Amino acid sequence: MSIRFAVVACLLMLTWGCVHSGAGTFSEPMDDHSITARIKEKIAADPQLSRLKVRVLTSGREVVLSGVVPSRKLEVRLIKLALRTTGVISVKDEISVRKE
Repeated sequence: MSIRFAVVACLLMLTWGCVHSGAGTFSEPMDDHSITARIKEKIAADPQLSRLKVRVLTSGREVVLSGVVPSRKLEVRLIKLALRTTGVISVKDEISVRKE
């Protein structure tokens, strides 16, 4: 095996580790705007969450959820949804639970 081939193989492996997080595809961007959009899409697609008014902000791949929900169960569901979104490294919960 030539040194040139070994260097190229190492660079490819390093690139794989940097680009592919294991949770998504290579084409998925990891910027804050895309993360926020993905979370909002997931909320809109969920019949229990779509009726809620929740604010989603992302900075440095850290998500902040805020708003008012009628139950702790829905609050937890929102947090889990955000945490399971590709690119998210943490979620700060600023959601208030108020029974209707």
